[in-house]
Formats: sequence, C-alpha cells, structure tokens
Amino acid sequence: MTRISDGVTADLPHSSSFRRVRLVSCLALVAISSAACGGNGTSGLTGNGKSPLAGEVAIANCNGDRSVSPVTILLSCADGNEIVEHARWSAWDATSATGTGVLTTNDCQPTCTSGKFHSHNVDLVAKVPAGKPGRQNFSVLVVTSAASGTGQVPTIYQLKWGK
Repeated sequence: MTRISDGVTADLPHSSSFRRVRLVSCLALVAISSAACGGNGTSGLTGNGKSPLAGEVAIANCNGDRSVSPVTILLSCADGNEIVEHARWSAWDATSATGTGVLTTNDCQPTCTSGKFHSHNVDLVAKVPAGKPGRQNFSVLVVTSAASGTGQVPTIYQLKWGK
C-alpha cells in the first residue's frame, strides 16, 4: 500500500516503467508550472502593456516587476491556478483602473494537478495605490463576473506591491 494523502492509500505498481512514467509526468508538471509562472524570472505578467513612467501607478507581478495595463495577470503565483488573460483597460489613472478580461481558474477536483480549468469573462477594477510616492502599485484587484444578472459577488485579490 502507498499513502497518497491523509487517510488515503492505494495499491500502486512498482515496476520501473511505472516509475519512469511517474517521473516524466512530474517533470512535465514542473515544466508547465514553471512556464505558467514565467519560469524566466518574469512570472506574473505577460504581454505587458508598458513599463511605468515616473509617478504612474502600476500592477506588480509575482516577482515584483511592474507594468501599466498588463494583458495577463497571474493571480496565484505559486501554482498558476488562477489567471486573468486578455485584459483590456478602458481607464487607468492614479487612483484606479477599470477593464475587462477572461478569468481562468482550476476547479482542483479531485486535486489541483488533475483539475479542469474553466474560463469566463470578468470585469476588473484595480485600486488602492500603495508603495513609495512616485513608485506606487495598485494593491487590490476586484474581479466580478461579466455575466448579465444581478447579485454578482466580486472576488477581491491582494496584489503584490512590487520592487
């Protein structure tokens, strides 16, 4: 018996071919996770809008690099299970930014490694500038489903403050 997680055990084959498949699967997962987080030291934002000018409020990625009007924002930097893609910003100033995008999340059922990703259109509001004067980043991202109807409950993400 092999322990899979707390209280769960299973009979797993121990042949060398099974171990090779398991090793290749683990390496593939590491490569995918690394790619989702940038893997090259630029994790968190891809397709950046532009580098911030002096005094412009930006959004910081997982490693603290800053961007104005990013196209992609990785929201769960450790595992890549939540990401905003195709962001389009209709307004961006010193106090807030508004736009739309596509939120993709992993349902983590039965586990995050075998879960399915689901995407839906969202409205975005970045706000609460924080940091040193002249080098501020939005510290909060409010994400609300763009589906029509009332009673949409927003999800609030705490953003990195940046370098």
